Parts: sequence; structure tokens; C-alpha cells
Amino acid sequence: MFNLTIREHETSRPIAAAELREVLDDAAYRRIEEHPIGTFFKQRVKDNAEPAFSAVKIATSDGFAVQVQGSYFVGIDWVFPGAVSIQVLPKVPDIDMPAMLKRALGTADSVKELDGLVTVRQNEKPIPEAEECDRFLLFVAAAFLQITRRIVRKGLLKSFRTEDETFRYRIKGKLRVSDTLRKMRLGDPFARAVCSPQRFDADSPANRFLKFVLRRICALLSSRARALGSAGRLLSGEAARLLRSFGEVSDLRTWCRGDAAPVVNPVFSEYVAALKLGRQFLLQEGIGAFQKSESEPRRIVPYWIDMAQLFELYVLADLHDNPKVRDVHYHRTFQVGGQPDFLLDLRGSELPFECCVADAKYKPRYAEQELGLNDARQLSGYGRLKSVIGWMTQRGHSDRKYIVPCLVVYADPSSANERVDFTKLTPLTHWEDFWKIGIRLPQLPKESA
Repeated sequence: MFNLTIREHETSRPIAAAELREVLDDAAYRRIEEHPIGTFFKQRVKDNAEPAFSAVKIATSDGFAVQVQGSYFVGIDWVFPGAVSIQVLPKVPDIDMPAMLKRALGTADSVKELDGLVTVRQNEKPIPEAEECDRFLLFVAAAFLQITRRIVRKGLLKSFRTEDETFRYRIKGKLRVSDTLRKMRLGDPFARAVCSPQRFDADSPANRFLKFVLRRICALLSSRARALGSAGRLLSGEAARLLRSFGEVSDLRTWCRGDAAPVVNPVFSEYVAALKLGRQFLLQEGIGAFQKSESEPRRIVPYWIDMAQLFELYVLADLHDNPKVRDVHYHRTFQVGGQPDFLLDLRGSELPFECCVADAKYKPRYAEQELGLNDARQLSGYGRLKSVIGWMTQRGHSDRKYIVPCLVVYADPSSANERVDFTKLTPLTHWEDFWKIGIRLPQLPKESA
């Protein structure tokens, strides 16, 4: 077995046929050998999105080889189960993904957009000797703690529950007749009554599960504080503070890999997201992903993080807090034409436009290059939708015969802008009323020696 490591949108080194012959069984090798030159496998983890990676067969002087091509996803997975794994790193070095996520989750409706951001392929075989464990730990811990903080701020979800309790000379709630008869004594038959009183409090299965995950995260981050650096220490302190809010919640002693997370009403979106993230964390922790052992290597279940979606949510959080933005609509669905990333209604006489269609592109190359043709076509198409023009006309910012302004917000590690500054927009050379601006993404702090 061997591991490949690339960055987003990079292509791995060719894996020669002789190397594949050594690690694959005969049936798997013959399938590749008989496949024509070209892409023979795409690992899709989301509908209507690029594959996480693609495996391509190429011709060589001594036969054939296989290369792996990455996309916008960061994570680790099997290319050939049990034989070859692929690890994809972020294209922006030292990017602080937990900080991006923490800011993205600061807006009111952002939790509803988390679906599909993290995908754990829990039914797949764990990958040994994985170096991706700490990145996943910090990312999922940051997401879980941020959402749990929002839950605590609103107040823990309370519900009705019943539990058996024995009372002396009184009855409370529903009388358990059969259990009471078994406890009757001669001479004083009514001394004990087994009842099922109903209580309304926060000691529910969902809150017990959240408390259990908080305890595990707190203990793990504390034990690995030196290895995880300042980010791990900050998250550990935050987990300890949040645990104090679960004082009235009973402890959940154990959790097995096959157990499902508690079910809550989908109306409580924070609970739904937190329970899902908590289960993903426990699945990885249960196989030893986060603790080194002398007897066994660290292992991790294949997972993927959608960096394009993370960047969109990061930009959305900035737009919500931007004083120049009067109104922002994210992924508003139109019957024809799909979903533009953002529809913006702006304020300020010094701005070049009052309303626009905007798109978040996780493409640092746009700092030096013109807009790609496909991206320009996509954004221009949104600007020609009658429904989009109608949305802007209702706000008094557009004439149906006027070109709708288009804006591209892209990731730029060298930019001085930490947020979208609408006074520093750059017009594109070859496109009319097309603008772009780069924003710098948070970087991991440099640990002192």
C-alpha cells in the first residue's frame, strides 16, 4: 500500500503499471488494464458538483499508468481500496479552515447551508498511517463548538420525558400498577407506589449526546494541546466553557459505532447540524484517528470538505456584516436559470453600481488572470434572467434594457483586503460592467519555538 499527496486541482505523479501490479489483486488490475485510455473512475460525494477526485489512465512507453486529479475538495480517500490512497491538501498554504468556518457560522441562517460541507464515508475501510487526522479534528471541533454555542445562547431544547420513580404514601404521574403490586408489603401495602411522573426539562437524549461529544472533544484537545498548537488550546477552553451550560443534563456513559444520533425536529436546524457533526467526530475517534498508539498507526475514515462551499459561506458572512450591503440573497432559486451565489442590493453614492449579481470563486489565480470563459458565461447568464432583472427593478436599481453589473469575489492570499471593500473594485478589461475583488483568507498562526 502507498499514499499519494496532492493539492487541490493538482495531478498526482503517474503510478506505473508495475507498481499497481504489486498492490492490486488480479481482478482489479485486469479491469484497469482492459479499460481504454482516459478517465475510468470519479469519486462523487455531492450531487450537481465536481467529483472529489478522478482517476485517469494514461499511455506510457512501457504500457500504461494511472494519475489522480483533484478538484475543490480537501480530504483523504481510497483510490483503490486497501492499496492506494489519495490525500488532497488546500491550494492555499497554511489556510486556517477552522477560522473560516467559525466566521461563516456567525450569521443567522448559515447553519442551514452546512449540508454537504463535510462528507464522511463511514462505510468505507479506514485508511492507516493518515496524516490528515489533525486537520479533520480541528475543523469538525470548530464547527461543532460554534453551533453548540448558538444552541446554548438560545437555550437548551427542553422536552417532556417520563421515568420510573418510587414514592412513599403518594402518587405522582401515572401509577405503574404491576410494579407497585410487586413492591407491596404485608401490613403496609400502600407504603410504596411506583409511578411514571412527567417532567419538562433539558435532560433529553439530544442534549445528553451533545454533552457526551463536548466531553470527548474537551478531553482530546486537552491531551493533544502541544501537538495542535494555539488553535487546539482555544477550542479546548471553549469546549470547557460550554460544558458548564449542560449541568442539568445527565451523562451519557457510552456510545457505540453502530448507534445513530438522537433525532430532533428538523425545525431546530442547529441541533440537526450539531448532532450530525458530533456523530462524525465520534466515528473517527472510535477508530483511533486522533490518538497515536505504539501498537497501531492512526487511522481515519475517508472524508471530504468542500472548499468551494466553505469559501461561499465565508463570503456570505462578510456580506451580511458589510455596511455597504443593504440586502443579500444567497442561492435564491429561480425557476429557469438555476441559483446565482448572491444577489446584492448596495448603499453608497460612491459605488459604481447599486445592485449586482455576485459569485464567489475559490480561485486565487484570478488575482493575476482575467475571468475564465465558463465563469464569465455563468455569471452573465444569471444577469440576463428576467427574474433577476425583475428583482432589481423592484428595488429601483435596474432598467430592463440596462446591463446588470456582475461581481466576482475570489480568494487572494496576497490581498490586503480582509473583507469585501466595494470601494476597491477592479473592472475587468474585456467584459462590460464586470468587476472583481480579492479577499485574504485567515492564516494559521505561526507557533513560537
